[in-house]
Amino acid sequence: CYEPKKMKLLVIGKNGQVASALKDITSDDTIFLSKDELDITNYKSIKESIEKERPDVILNLAAFTNVDNAESFRNEAESVNFHGPNFLSKICKDHLIKLIHLSTDYVFNGKKNFPYTPDDITNPLNWYGVTKRKGEIAILNNHPDSIILRTSWLYGEYGNNFLKKILGIAKNDEIKVVNDQFGSPSYTRELSRVLLNIILDYKEGNNVFGIIHYSSGDQLSWYEFAKKIFDIACEEGYIESFPNLISCSSNEFVTKANRPSYSALDNLSTKPFNKSPLTTDN
Repeated sequence: CYEPKKMKLLVIGKNGQVASALKDITSDDTIFLSKDELDITNYKSIKESIEKERPDVILNLAAFTNVDNAESFRNEAESVNFHGPNFLSKICKDHLIKLIHLSTDYVFNGKKNFPYTPDDITNPLNWYGVTKRKGEIAILNNHPDSIILRTSWLYGEYGNNFLKKILGIAKNDEIKVVNDQFGSPSYTRELSRVLLNIILDYKEGNNVFGIIHYSSGDQLSWYEFAKKIFDIACEEGYIESFPNLISCSSNEFVTKANRPSYSALDNLSTKPFNKSPLTTDN
């Protein structure tokens, strides 16, 4: 596994899919805290945990990520996605702690037809995106030395994601997937490697800050992504035959939240970190 040269790393959001992937590649002394151990919506809880652990770097992976539920539970989404990062960034600034915060492609409205850069103007279409953008702004105002890493369409072995959902319904008579929403899938294991390399690079004295983007670089519709998943699943023997996959318009699905029709991210800002580990313990 990777060894962050004894720099003390604290990860908030212990049970999420990115944190779960990160656990597989970090050293045993990395601290992972769950909501019960550190409540991101509670200033006192954050301050007490930070003063107890005294980390050099904090990676905030805690988020309210259910896009449709955010429309119904607006206060809860805002508490986690905005108030939490606002509290956290103030405390990190006071304690001279490097903060890395995970954000989303859904801060954009999807009106572009080529990948969004970190400098592009944001204009979210749904409450989830609004709260995530408010969290970004709070961090940049409170602690400009922080890193905000936007990513998109997360998938992997852990947690609730499109890959696992689509494989879970592979035996259905037919599977409808929208063909008019485009983005960049991001594998959680690769994202974890990028995050850890950023931290290791910071330890070496290279201080990246501001907004950066990470994605696989591929631009796919959800339908094309599903087709790719089933192609590989068939080749590897995870499923016996290719399902009856039907391409359809997003108008055929009624959802509480609007979604951008295009949200692919330009990943040039994280390419230097998307490489083999900087250090290992083997």
